Amino acid sequence: MENLEAVRSVRLPWFLEKPDPQVYLGDDWLVVDFETTNLDKGSALNAKNDIVLATWATKDGIYYKRGGCYEQQELVEAVAKAKFIVAHNAKFELQWFVRIGIDISKVLVYDTLLADYVLAGNRRWRLDLDSVAKRYNVATKNSYIKNLMEAGVCPSTMPASSLLNYGLGDTQNERSIFLEQRRNLAILGLLGCLFTRCLLSPVLADIEGRGVYLDEQRVRAEFSSVSEKLRGAESTLNTSAGGINFNSPKQLACLLYDTLGFEELRGRDKEPSRTPSGGRKCDEDTISRLESRSDSQRDFKRILSKRQHLNKKHQTLTKLLAACNEDCGYLFARFNQSVTQTHRLSSGGAKYKVQFQNIPREYKSLFRARSPGWLVGEADGAQLEFRVAAHLGRDPQALRDIRNNVDVHKNTAAALLSLSIHEITKEQRQDAKPETFRPLYGSNGQTPEQKRYAEFFHDRYSAIYATQTQWTWDVLKTKELITEWGMRFYWPDTELLQYRNGRTYITNTTSIFNYPVQSFATAEIIPISLVYLWHRSHNLGVSLFIVNTVHDSVIAELPESEQSWWKALSYQAFTHDTYEYLEKVYKVKFTVPLGVEVKVGEHWGEGEGEKWDVEPS
Repeated sequence: MENLEAVRSVRLPWFLEKPDPQVYLGDDWLVVDFETTNLDKGSALNAKNDIVLATWATKDGIYYKRGGCYEQQELVEAVAKAKFIVAHNAKFELQWFVRIGIDISKVLVYDTLLADYVLAGNRRWRLDLDSVAKRYNVATKNSYIKNLMEAGVCPSTMPASSLLNYGLGDTQNERSIFLEQRRNLAILGLLGCLFTRCLLSPVLADIEGRGVYLDEQRVRAEFSSVSEKLRGAESTLNTSAGGINFNSPKQLACLLYDTLGFEELRGRDKEPSRTPSGGRKCDEDTISRLESRSDSQRDFKRILSKRQHLNKKHQTLTKLLAACNEDCGYLFARFNQSVTQTHRLSSGGAKYKVQFQNIPREYKSLFRARSPGWLVGEADGAQLEFRVAAHLGRDPQALRDIRNNVDVHKNTAAALLSLSIHEITKEQRQDAKPETFRPLYGSNGQTPEQKRYAEFFHDRYSAIYATQTQWTWDVLKTKELITEWGMRFYWPDTELLQYRNGRTYITNTTSIFNYPVQSFATAEIIPISLVYLWHRSHNLGVSLFIVNTVHDSVIAELPESEQSWWKALSYQAFTHDTYEYLEKVYKVKFTVPLGVEVKVGEHWGEGEGEKWDVEPS
C-alpha cells in the first residue's frame, strides 16, 4: 500500500510508543484546575472566555497564577516537566491548554472523573467533583464561591482571595482523590481501561473545536422536499384517523384499541403492559410493536410510521438549516465520555442540539469539506461488533465466515424468508440488515420469522451464544461480570424467574449479552484506532484533519492529493496499531481479523469503498 511505510515510521509520543498504564502509579504528576469566565460554561472554545485563575499541584507543593491566557508561562513550564496531568473532566483543561500554547498531542492526562466512571462500570454514579470527593471522604465545603458560580456570577467579578481559596481547595481535593483512585484501579486491574479513555481526551478536545461543515444547497433542497412530504403525510393521517389530536394519549389510545381494535401488549405475566398511572400505552415504541391483524390496522401503522419518520427528519433538518443560516454551515457538538453504561461515546449538540452520534445515515451526504477542492474521508471498522463477539466466543464458524467474506445479511434474508441464499435479491438483503445482529444482543424475536432467524443465528454461531449464556449464569451467581480486558459490569438485581409453563429466564439477559460486545468494540477498540490515527496524522505533517467519530467510524477532511495518506493511516491505525495496543495494555491477543473500510468523496459517506481485512500476527 502506498505511503504505508512512511506512516509506520512516524514517531509517536512516548506514551504510545510503549503504552503502559502503570505510568499512573509514578510520582511525576501535575494536578491542574482552571477558574475561567463563564460563557458557555467556561468553554475555551468560546473566544470571549479567558482564564481568571490557574492552580496546580505536584508532590512537592501547590501553586497558583492569577491572570489570563497570556500570563500562564509558569504553568506551561510545569506541564512540560510532568509525566502526566491530573484533572477532573480533563477535556475542559486540555482545550484551555491549547489556548495557552501547549501542544496537547504531547500531553498524557489522568482524569479523576473518568477514573470513577471506570470504577463504576455500568452503575449510575454521580461524577461531579463534590460527589466524587464524598465517595473518598475528602472534605468539601458549602463554598461561598460555589454558590456564586451556581447563581451565574462570573469568576472574574468574584473576590480574589475567596476565589483563590476555592481554586486551591479544588486542586487539593483532586490530588487526594487521584492518589486514592489509582490504588483502587490498580487493585481491580482497571488502569488499562482508564488509560484508553484518557488517551482519547486530547483527540476529542481537538475534534470539538473543528466542527463539521454542511452543504447548504443540499440542506435547503432536502428541507423543502421533506416539508412537502410531511404535509402530505399529516393530511392523509388526519383523514384516516378522523381528525383526533395525536398529542392526546387518551384520544390516541381510544383510536388504537377501541376504534381500530389493536390488542394491548402484554408482559411475561400475560397482563396488559400499561403506563405507571394505569393508562393504555400509545407511545411510538408501543405502537411499532402492536400486531396488525386487519387491513385497517396495517394501513394505519404504515401511514403513522411514515409520518413519524418524516417528522423526525424534519426536526433534524430544521436544526441543520439554522446552522446554515446563522453559523455559515458549521455544526458543533460536545462529546460525552462518561454517560453511557457500555462506555461508548455519546454526544450533545453545542448550539443546535444535533448529536453527532445520531445523525441519520441518509443525511451523511449533507456534509462536505469546508475548503474548496477538499474531500471527506471515512474509515469504518468492518463488522466490528460481530468480530468482537467472534473473538470473545472463540467461535470457529464466525471466524470462517469472516475469513471467507460470507455475506451475513444474505444469510439473514434467507433465514427470515425461508429461501435459499441464491434466491435473495439486493432489496431483500437490504431490508434484512437491521435484523442481522439482533440475536447477538439477546433478542429471540417477536414475529415467527424473527424467532426462526434468531434460532438460526444461535445455531450457526453456537460458541458465541454459549459464551453469552455463560455470562448470564456468572452474573446470576456473582452479580458482576469481569471481561477479558478487565472492565467490570454490575447487575446486582439479577435473578432467575420461573414461569408457570416451566420456562426460566435470567433478568438483565439482554444487557449482559450486549455490554461486553458493544463496550469492547466501541469503548476500547475504536478509541484506540482513533487515537493512533490522530497522532500519526498529527506527526506526519499532512494537511488532513479529523472532524468526527461515530461509534465505529472516523471522519476527516483532506485535500484530494492526500487520499493515499488517509487510506494508509486508516489501515495502520484500525488494524496493526490496535492489535499491538490490545496486547501491550490489556494482554489480549485478538484472535479474529480486524477490518477497515475506507471511503473518500465530495460528501460524507460517498465514494467507492476499499476494504482490508488483516489477520492478527
